[in-house]
Amino acid sequence: MSGKAMPNSVTVATLLPVCARSGNLNAGKSVHGYVIKSGFEEDAFAVCASFDDIAAYCSGRKIHSYVLQWPKLSGDISVCNALMSFYLKIRRTKEAESLFWAMNARDLVSWKAIIAGYASNGEWLKALYLFGNLASLETLLLDSVTMVSILPACAQLEILLVGKQVHAYIFRHPFLFEDASVGNVLVSFYAKCGYIEEAYHAFSMISRKDLISWNSILDAFGEKRHHSRFISLLHLMLKIGIRPDYVTILTIIHFCASLLRVEKVKEIHGYSIRTESLFSATAPTVGNAILDAYSKTRIGNAFASGTVQSASLKNFPESKNSVLQQQCHYLGISLSQASPTPAFASEFPTKEFAHGISLAAESSNSTHIAAASTSSHLEVHGSSNS
Repeated sequence: MSGKAMPNSVTVATLLPVCARSGNLNAGKSVHGYVIKSGFEEDAFAVCASFDDIAAYCSGRKIHSYVLQWPKLSGDISVCNALMSFYLKIRRTKEAESLFWAMNARDLVSWKAIIAGYASNGEWLKALYLFGNLASLETLLLDSVTMVSILPACAQLEILLVGKQVHAYIFRHPFLFEDASVGNVLVSFYAKCGYIEEAYHAFSMISRKDLISWNSILDAFGEKRHHSRFISLLHLMLKIGIRPDYVTILTIIHFCASLLRVEKVKEIHGYSIRTESLFSATAPTVGNAILDAYSKTRIGNAFASGTVQSASLKNFPESKNSVLQQQCHYLGISLSQASPTPAFASEFPTKEFAHGISLAAESSNSTHIAAASTSSHLEVHGSSNS
């Protein structure tokens, strides 16, 4: 084998799911044996997590037992971190917790793994407790992964004070303050706690907004029925060239349903047809949302049945034309008008929207929002509005 390419941990991680899907247990055991002999112990736990929970637990325990037999391995922080992450991925938090506290030394990866693991498994109080312990260690600097893990815990527990303290820490550290993922989770935190102005303030301070940023603040405004602000932001998003994804579409659908105006539901329904969102992998989700929106506006069964049919035929391209023709008939437009086009801005938001408020009338608000996006001031310390 000298001079030839050799399998590595990525190869193993690719092969094991194939063995699992094909039900080839012997092949899986052979790969497992290769992992042990080749010294891939650190990666083996992540690989084991690709099995179903029972098989993963059994395989992981065997590797754990092997590690305990060798002090050099059991004392290695990276090996312990990999093992702890494995237990957390298969929702064995007790085993992960025991291992964490048994470690002779812990690095930032150890703390991030256990905090993120608790948060992802819904054990919010434990995540918050360990975060407090980590924050008290001046030798370790908190990073974006830690923030993204702990702020959802604060939101779930509705502990605004701790969330504000985390925000203050972020504000004091530019590498965190400039991270879009951190800004996005701050927006979601304030929105879930019901503080929409603070959510918008956090959004406006994100220097490099991505689609998640826009989706987060649109969802916040939609949930609290801030109709004109929702429209202004949507208009601004489209104006600067950010194309909606299915999450954006779902947010708009829910917003239209909250208006109880069927013509608005028809507009987003039409956009879903033009972009073939009702034939994509997310079709059932989008279709169900449109169906629910129509039911709220009491439009009847015609639109609903067409939507459900289109979602169910997403895997049959030869049926698309007939479904499109049927839905265009329901919407009162021609098939040519429903062809996919990126001109969402000109088709949806330029029409009168939200109780007669047009986007043209909202241009001053859009200018205000754009200006706020460039603001460099955020009051965190001692402010009742942060």
